[in-house]
Amino acid sequence: MQEHQQQQESQSWWSEITQARARIDALSAILGGFPSLEPLRASETPARDLLGDSAVADVVISKLSSPGAGKGDDELCQWMYETYHSGDPELQSVVVRFVPAICNAYLPRAASKPGQSLSGFEAVLLALYSSEHKIRQGKGILVTIPNLSQPSLYHTPRVPSSSATEIKAGYYSPSLQPQEAVKTTKRAAIVGVALDLFHRKIAAMPDRSKLELCCAIREWAMRGCSWAERVDEVAKLALLQAIAPGPDVTLTGHVTTVGPSSSTSIFVSRQSFDDDEDEDGDHKERTLRIPLPWELFQPILKILGHCLLGPSSSPETRDSAGAAARALYARATHEIIPEAILPTRGLLRLDEAARAASLAAATAVASASTNSTPSKPKKPEVLLTPGK
Repeated sequence: MQEHQQQQESQSWWSEITQARARIDALSAILGGFPSLEPLRASETPARDLLGDSAVADVVISKLSSPGAGKGDDELCQWMYETYHSGDPELQSVVVRFVPAICNAYLPRAASKPGQSLSGFEAVLLALYSSEHKIRQGKGILVTIPNLSQPSLYHTPRVPSSSATEIKAGYYSPSLQPQEAVKTTKRAAIVGVALDLFHRKIAAMPDRSKLELCCAIREWAMRGCSWAERVDEVAKLALLQAIAPGPDVTLTGHVTTVGPSSSTSIFVSRQSFDDDEDEDGDHKERTLRIPLPWELFQPILKILGHCLLGPSSSPETRDSAGAAARALYARATHEIIPEAILPTRGLLRLDEAARAASLAAATAVASASTNSTPSKPKKPEVLLTPGK
């Protein structure tokens, strides 16, 4: 019985390797070959090695970002569609690894040229969406929050409560409806599911793919905005105004308050967020902005949170995530989206706290190293006196 089970496992392992090698050969035919083809074919874990292969990533991203990519006859999109439907989790991770590149090529083109054919990109995004719809069975993700007025499990209440513990429930993610095409009204939800899937697998993703997505998010937030060139300054001003003790604190430009005057009020600088108008008040013709509704904001914020605070993130990825968070905060404050302002502001404060802690730790280490360095003993002073 045990021998039969081992034989089945061996056959399954070999079939996975054979399938992965076949997909690598198909990718090589599309890309025109790549230097690491033979090492990948000879590997015992070809799909896992393909996931982290930087040479393949360079060629794939270059083809996805080309002007003619994403059409219905795009062979690379067809390869991704078929690879994801292979059912192999490691091959599926390879497709998810390129979600940042797909979204970065798809969203700007969909926003600037609505009639352009992008059915190749949309087929891959629909494959990810359909898989997630099947896993969730169309249901939303429900979270429950205990009533904070009730005593916790770790404390004995002085006065026992007679009422039952109330639990408040809310949908972390709404239910998913089956989609056969990417309609304009459903585009954000479909792309958001793909980004959420990337977040679920982010621990297995190469650090480079996280960096690519952080850079793309910053571009999405600034695209078509007149303040894009000074986005860091705008975000800093908005953050200072948000934590100001009251409306008496004024910065450059006219300050408008939103909500009651308190320490939690949100202040928006009109000069910092000047709309796309020239001196005569005429509207300038600029690149169209990429819509960022909550369906996109939510998975983006989770990804940035992981990149900022994840222990495996490189310093370059953390810096890029912080820059993306500043751009999102400026965009959310400009468009006055409360549900996006609060979490982006929280990301900025977490980033500042992490940087301060890292600087303090580095200073402490440098100080300890200086104090522990043994100093060279001084020679005793010899006083020469004239002989008698």
